[in-house]
Amino acid sequence: MEPRRLLSQSTLADLWHGRAVFQEDTRAIGFKGEHFLSLTRDSLELKSTNLKNTYYIRHLPDGRLGTGIAHSDDGILFVDGGTTLGPGNMSNWDHRMASFSSVWKEESTWYMVYEGTGGSAGDIGLASSVDGVSWVKEANPILKHTEGKNWERINIGTPCLYHEGDTWYLFYHGFDGHDLNVGLATGRDLSHLTRANGGQPILSPSTLGWDDGTIGKRSILKENEHYYMVYEGSRDLNTAANKRFDTVSWNTGIARATSLVGPWEKLQSGPVLTGTPRGFGYDGPEWVRTPDGNLYIYFRDPVNLDSTRRATLVARPEVNLPLVFEAETDLRHNLGMREGDGWSTRTAPNRSGFLSYGPYTRDIPVGRQVAVFRLMIDKIAGKNSAVATVDVYDASSRKVLGSRIIRRKDFSVANRYLDFNLAFQAPGSGHQLEFRVYWHATAYIRQDKVQTLPS
Repeated sequence: MEPRRLLSQSTLADLWHGRAVFQEDTRAIGFKGEHFLSLTRDSLELKSTNLKNTYYIRHLPDGRLGTGIAHSDDGILFVDGGTTLGPGNMSNWDHRMASFSSVWKEESTWYMVYEGTGGSAGDIGLASSVDGVSWVKEANPILKHTEGKNWERINIGTPCLYHEGDTWYLFYHGFDGHDLNVGLATGRDLSHLTRANGGQPILSPSTLGWDDGTIGKRSILKENEHYYMVYEGSRDLNTAANKRFDTVSWNTGIARATSLVGPWEKLQSGPVLTGTPRGFGYDGPEWVRTPDGNLYIYFRDPVNLDSTRRATLVARPEVNLPLVFEAETDLRHNLGMREGDGWSTRTAPNRSGFLSYGPYTRDIPVGRQVAVFRLMIDKIAGKNSAVATVDVYDASSRKVLGSRIIRRKDFSVANRYLDFNLAFQAPGSGHQLEFRVYWHATAYIRQDKVQTLPS
């Protein structure tokens, strides 16, 4: 069944906050033999993905692996263009494989990074093209695995390329013989890259869970202020009797960050697809946004492993979960300190000011909303002075969308959190909103969090 088309598309922020899910389509995409897709990315990609040049793992007649090319207008029907990049000759470092490719077009040049094997168990090579079809390889790998007692000592591969500003970002997996982690190398020149994060992984398998063995092939997409990584994951090899990757369970998950170098945070609700009980499938994910605005994850069919399926991001209208911003971790402060599960301040020696502000979120959907500020006071006896003013501030338009003064007598009990509601009209995505607590320096106050939900 084809997922229903939305009148207004859901966002990855909706997914992150439980308001959207990926709905799987049972139909096969493309042709038999087309899987582990990688689409051409470029700096001008805004509303839809370039489907004209789509790359995939190509099994060659002699048993080696190359990179195939296919073309599509709608993201469903693909025309096979054959092998676009093959492995090298026996004297070359990549004579066994030149596959698992990622392509970025910058101005008039296509750049392909690929996993190569032959002279080694796995390094990353580079090829360039003027048309995305005929390629010229660099003679040697642009990134080699590091040997010794290291998380990438066996091989590196499944590269993912991203370009922003004047910097290239090369994401890749590193394998130590047991687990796969994600690493990152950056630089202004693809031939001269430096490993980020001190050479350590930027995303690692969980201690226990669906991805406690592998963080593998991935794709990066930017939405508003966040970068979203869709990645394949598997259970630890020790969960399979024969300790082989083709017998553990596989699935696909999401992580996000406000910077490409991280820190990356995994979606806490877990994987976003069905997953396999054992064996490959629901892996090799790729972001695809079609011209109609819908966002998809393309992934390997768990039944026909040489084929592709997709899942669409759709709304979950039955779920009306709030967005939650914790005072001590998600908001910013001009005064006060972290105390227990919140952020607090006392009358001395602090002066009045913002106990909290931010988080400059673009995730609030358009329409009537309610912000719920959870606050605590230590004493309710005394003069009924203004304790705090809470407001919703649109940092994009520099307008206050709603404001409320909270006085001492508004607290019915001391030393217990109480909720204070503030209704406002959200202008929609693209506007950076703050949820602020201005402290009047008249009483001790502690904030737990602020949350928003439709009115």
